[in-house]
Amino acid sequence: MAQSTIHANFGGYTHNVEETDRIMRERILQCIKNLHEKNLHCLQEAKTMGREKLYSEIETMHKRLEKFEQEIRKHPVASFKFEGLSESDNEKISMIEEKIERLASECADIIDSLSCSQVDTHIIDQYTRLASHLRLAERLYHERMTILKKVMMFG
Repeated sequence: MAQSTIHANFGGYTHNVEETDRIMRERILQCIKNLHEKNLHCLQEAKTMGREKLYSEIETMHKRLEKFEQEIRKHPVASFKFEGLSESDNEKISMIEEKIERLASECADIIDSLSCSQVDTHIIDQYTRLASHLRLAERLYHERMTILKKVMMFG
């Protein structure tokens, strides 16, 4: 497992939370975009080979990734206070972001390991694993946003 790079040159959520949230959403989005590109390649392969069941599975993943990307791009409804997060919240959110990065990396590794050949009977199983990883990443992203809502100004 490669070392996490999502927090490289990142000072944490200690000051301007709005700006740091924007930076981290861009980094998370890049992880998901990389995964999406790999998935699109497999989608094209399945279409070319005429593998309808596999195409259906990959298309489902494609739509899920698009939806997740849109969610990450979405700006918070309220503005953030200028103050940063508490140390414990900062640690929690950093851990969550690293887990999301790791899940995206594991998904990319799964896709890279697929042969998409006619004899590969484990492709559907692997896409089921991908879906499970992505569900967890989405749940973690929602948990991240819940922590950030603590420092939002409503009103």
